[in-house]
Amino acid sequence: SQIQVAGNNIAVGGDIIITINGTRIMNIDDLSCYLEENTVSGETVNLGIERNGATLTLAVKLGKRG
Repeated sequence: SQIQVAGNNIAVGGDIIITINGTRIMNIDDLSCYLEENTVSGETVNLGIERNGATLTLAVKLGKRG
């Protein structure tokens, strides 16, 4: 399904983040802690995700935290 955020359609219930730069992510707290302790704005990280039963790796450039 999709929701609309700021005029953009966003898929809900799709990808699940399972790793960041090879480190296992079990929940949102793991992700937040990793980002805070190990990354800086503008850096590119590799996210391991589960999508429709397949495991993919995506390179993602980090923006500034608000």
